[in-house]
Amino acid sequence: MKPSYFPLAVLFIAIPGLAAEPLSYIAEHIIEVPMDFRYLAFPQTPVDTKEAEWRVQAGYGSLSGGLIDNSVPMLGLQYYRPFADDNGFIFSLFYDQLKLSGSKGVATAQPTLDDSSALPAQFLVQVKRIDGKGSHYGATAAYVARFENDSRLHLGLAFEQLDISRFDIEFSTLDLTSNFDGKFDYSGTYNAFTAYASYERATDKFGSDWVGTARIIGALPLPRVGFRETFTSPTISETSQEGKHIPDAYVGVSYSFEHLPSSWRVDVGSAIYSYLVEPVGHRDVESSFSIVITKAW
Repeated sequence: MKPSYFPLAVLFIAIPGLAAEPLSYIAEHIIEVPMDFRYLAFPQTPVDTKEAEWRVQAGYGSLSGGLIDNSVPMLGLQYYRPFADDNGFIFSLFYDQLKLSGSKGVATAQPTLDDSSALPAQFLVQVKRIDGKGSHYGATAAYVARFENDSRLHLGLAFEQLDISRFDIEFSTLDLTSNFDGKFDYSGTYNAFTAYASYERATDKFGSDWVGTARIIGALPLPRVGFRETFTSPTISETSQEGKHIPDAYVGVSYSFEHLPSSWRVDVGSAIYSYLVEPVGHRDVESSFSIVITKAW
């Protein structure tokens, strides 16, 4: 390539790159959305609220945004205990694993740096490797009130920890006067106490063996804190955790089918909801999917 064409080539790359959200913005949402998957998977009341019930849960979620992918195997255990007048208590433990990966390509970097830094606020990078892992786990407890129209209201509290043990993005800069190799490290631990409420109703019966249950759930995890980022270059190593960005409040809906003779339940509504709504709520998330199956004994 002739030197006179080089600025045009950089501009050609920069236009789509700068139109995208920066890596830190995308990375934050890539680890937040699995928390939404879990809120949709919070315990659901047994069809028969007069009997105690143990139930195991397995699920899977996946999402991508920009160059970053995240796959999320999910496990849970819940216990329902009836109380007077068909009310009850419901408890659960959960563990979700985050597997972070991605592809090579051009992206926008916008590190949080000291004012004395000579770097521009944004610059283009060629991402060379994305690798990471983490876990999201915790416990929930809720009081369940049952109403005459066969609807139930859960009022609960969860303790949850999002532990990103590794989240590295290695890159080379593209459009600086002196280009260099560097790395973003988004590892960090976030604890939250989450107040939540869900309203559910067994709305439909399909023959004598199947029942469908619709549900809406809202969750408010606190405290909100800054997203942790470490930026490393040959001359800089700086960690920041500014603002109050993570985790987010959430409202979701779902619809599950349960096969009464076997006590298998599948939540197809959460799969549809996460697929349609997450890319709207998080515009940098291009695809999102989660599904949960449970079995009582």
